[in-house]
Amino acid sequence: MNKRNREVRAQFAAEGNARAHSFGEILTIAEVAQILRMHRNTVYRLIKRGDIPGFKIGVNWRVNEKDLRTVLAHESDGKVSSLKS
Repeated sequence: MNKRNREVRAQFAAEGNARAHSFGEILTIAEVAQILRMHRNTVYRLIKRGDIPGFKIGVNWRVNEKDLRTVLAHESDGKVSSLKS
């Protein structure tokens, strides 16, 4: 992971407490891909591997924003290296 990606992920994780909604926002795969600056297929692969928690609504995958922030916070702390493809 390059320095810019680490900075973006850390900033996204740091902003996590700004929302008051108890469940956080529900993100689409396209939104997660945009946040992580990854291809959608990579996001699908990370969800299927269990690296990013996701769930299906019908045939569409979704990711809870709080869960993604948690994963990114651990990643930026150097505790998890699972987001490497």
